[in-house]
Amino acid sequence: MPYQLSEINEKIRRDPAAFLAECDAHYQERIHAAVDKILARMKESPIVLLSGPSGSGKTTTAMKVERELERRGVNAHTVSMDNYFKTLNRRTAPRTPEGDIDYESPKLLDMELLDETFDRLSRGEEVIVPHFEFARQMRNDSRGTPLRLGKDEIAIFEGIHALNDDIAGRHPEATGMYISARSNILEGEQLRFKGTWMRISRRAVRDYNFRGTDLLETLLMWYNVRRGEKKYISPYKGRAHVIIDSSLRYEVPVFAHYADALRAAVEQVPPDNERWQEYHDLVDAFRYFEPVDPALVAPDSLLREFIGGGGAAGSAPRPRTSAPRPTACPTSGRSSPWSAARAAWARAWSPPLWRWPCAAWARRWASWTPTSPAPPSPPPSASTPRPRAASWVSTRRRPKPALRS
Repeated sequence: MPYQLSEINEKIRRDPAAFLAECDAHYQERIHAAVDKILARMKESPIVLLSGPSGSGKTTTAMKVERELERRGVNAHTVSMDNYFKTLNRRTAPRTPEGDIDYESPKLLDMELLDETFDRLSRGEEVIVPHFEFARQMRNDSRGTPLRLGKDEIAIFEGIHALNDDIAGRHPEATGMYISARSNILEGEQLRFKGTWMRISRRAVRDYNFRGTDLLETLLMWYNVRRGEKKYISPYKGRAHVIIDSSLRYEVPVFAHYADALRAAVEQVPPDNERWQEYHDLVDAFRYFEPVDPALVAPDSLLREFIGGGGAAGSAPRPRTSAPRPTACPTSGRSSPWSAARAAWARAWSPPLWRWPCAAWARRWASWTPTSPAPPSPPPSASTPRPRAASWVSTRRRPKPALRS
């Protein structure tokens, strides 16, 4: 169901804090409805398969579902399917039509191990949840986490391919969930902001803040991400027993604080890029919205997964939403030594985007290369190094890194 721009702006002008609380309460109602369905199907299977495209909010939604299940007396364990990636073999890895490794392909997952894991958990047997080391692009089974489900326990397996033929197709008894930002924003009948634009805004900000990926690089990768969604994710959403719309009416006004940095990145996108016009339409659309200070976003809001600042009560950013990929050059999309070095520098020192004092800082950062002057120093208010995001392995009980707002 689409949202109306006039209603959003009116409520922000009247009382932004109350508006944000209202939106978060509506999202929590969707979580309650999902948990009702999971509990109704619990006798059929203790396995929940949660899927959705990049930037849909799977991590936070899984954590909220887990907490609601535990509030109702059902112990729950959230397992990131990223840990089931196989060690990358470049000779046998699936390829895109252009000949690059297809990092969106489900063939990079260990389907046989997932199949065995579901069977053994359903029988009450212990399994070892593997640990994938993204820095080395390999699975380290010696660092796996043991997991066994008791009588009233549920395991939530969360990943973009959870509803795929080779996963949910082999286990139709499992409860399927599909999540995505599905609502557009209209002004009357005029489209002002697409639901897919919410997801690319989320991903761009999150990857910059937590993964050392500059905005331009994210924009250049988006075409292949969308191709993978249409081929590997969207066709299977019909298997879901529960569909959740993760869009929040206040998120575009919050992302309006990042508009200058996003615009600076969009200006560097080559005109022959297939999504050049769409990117310009996206950043231009922020002008229709009353901005909302990110500091007003609640610590446990779904949006904190992308902008950070959730702390222990909120959401921690995940290392990946698709297969591990090398750091890529923002202009060619290919791996390069200088982009890897810049990524490491970013993870250690870059402040969140909305803390840059002006768009010029963002432009200097996005355009830095080894032949340029030294990379821009962080503003004084952001001189403290950001904590690195820890691997998100198996359960909510695992300590999460404290995030900065």
